[in-house]
Amino acid sequence: MTLAEPVPDAVPETQAAPAALARPVRPFLWSVRRELWENRSIYVAPLIAAGVFLFGCLVSARRVGPWLRHMESSAQARAAAAYAPPFFGDLVILGTALVVAVFYCLGALHNERRDRSILFWKSLPVSDLTAVAAKAAIPLAVLPVVSLVIALITHLIVFGIDTAVLSTAGLTPQAAMQLPVLDQLGMLIYGVFTLTLWHAPAYAWFLLVGVWARRAPFLWAFGLPIAATIFENVAFGTSVVGRFFWQRLTGGLDQAFNTTHGGPGTITMPQIDLIGFFGNPGLWIGLVVAAALLAGCVWLRRYRDPV
Repeated sequence: MTLAEPVPDAVPETQAAPAALARPVRPFLWSVRRELWENRSIYVAPLIAAGVFLFGCLVSARRVGPWLRHMESSAQARAAAAYAPPFFGDLVILGTALVVAVFYCLGALHNERRDRSILFWKSLPVSDLTAVAAKAAIPLAVLPVVSLVIALITHLIVFGIDTAVLSTAGLTPQAAMQLPVLDQLGMLIYGVFTLTLWHAPAYAWFLLVGVWARRAPFLWAFGLPIAATIFENVAFGTSVVGRFFWQRLTGGLDQAFNTTHGGPGTITMPQIDLIGFFGNPGLWIGLVVAAALLAGCVWLRRYRDPV
């Protein structure tokens, strides 16, 4: 470059700044990420459950082969017995995720008031509605997806282990091809989705108790329903409240699947019942109750003082 040539002007810093400021902040997304950073048990606990189950399957693989070899049943029955453990692993992982969801909901809004960190978080440009929605998204969206992915991967690994065990027992995996494995995986995905919707009011209740109770949210969350059940039973001799809570906690699968009896002493494979589940008034009433409880969480977080 010669002296006669003009020096190119540098890009002013004020031109680059508006481009950076124009990017959306996405407070909801970052609030969800914050929950994942602060609560690693959301994905660590299901991973540990899957690891323990896989280790148990590897240890038991030696004795399962001789047991299948001497089992007096048809090839398909022995294949069905060999491929039963993957579905037990699904229950272990999903049950672990359910326990994590309960304790997360009880502590999500309670812990930030107990350690007074809510004073810092409320100073940020994040509304109470966004904060509560991000916390509710963990048990209603993030944790079901995480546990489902871990369960599916574990299911496929155990399926491969069982295929190897089946071959060592002198059986060809052709009998396993007649098993409705893909249908059962689809039922697993559908079951997790429907149970999450069915348990939505329970998760919202735990969040509300967490933000309301000053001490021991676990005792308040379970003690109030138990006390109401005992009072109703003693005072009126009925158990409407107890059946309601029990149905809400355990009745989701009964509404989502249709089990038919194929004959005396036999039960066929459950069938997906979309109409029965989404046409159930209890589902929509529960979702409305969940929305009302979450609105209560927003109100309490906004106006209640730290513990």
